[in-house]
Amino acid sequence: EHLAGAGAGAGDALCGFGSSVPVHAEMVSSALVKCEAPAHAAGMVVVEVSTSDEGQQFSHSGMVYEYTHEALVVGVEPREGPQGGGTVVRVALSSVDSSSVSSCRFGTIGPLAGRRGGGSFECAAPAHEGRLVAVMASSNGEVYGASEVAFEYRSSAVVYAVAPEAGPVGGGTVVRVMGSG
Repeated sequence: EHLAGAGAGAGDALCGFGSSVPVHAEMVSSALVKCEAPAHAAGMVVVEVSTSDEGQQFSHSGMVYEYTHEALVVGVEPREGPQGGGTVVRVALSSVDSSSVSSCRFGTIGPLAGRRGGGSFECAAPAHEGRLVAVMASSNGEVYGASEVAFEYRSSAVVYAVAPEAGPVGGGTVVRVMGSG
């Protein structure tokens, strides 16, 4: 997470997340530090920074950060769609209220905005080459829970053979088309 603050000075900086032990912060500029949120119970916490005095004095901004449960995908419906994308996929979640989920990812493509509806979360599958890809969900568009649930991109129809291979210019020939998709 990034914290912006006027007056950040040189030296060791710390970020405090609620009652957790303060963590090291990287000084990006005089107005920006970057720190990794430590583990914490779900809920809102105040985030403050200390840029001097080895953490003896912290800011008093009152800025908040919300810890949420990881969005774990436990199912998708439908489980497959065309390579061209556009299939609206209902995502079933575990250990999280679907109202906190804001985006999804198909393989490495994302974050993709989604919508809540009917007690579930929905995303439109993007275009992708034909194969299985993991479907993941996120409450912040940056951190995605691990997923064992896959969506399969099916290739478009492919014609392998036609019989007969020729016919009269006047038409009327019944042609058998063999293929897949």
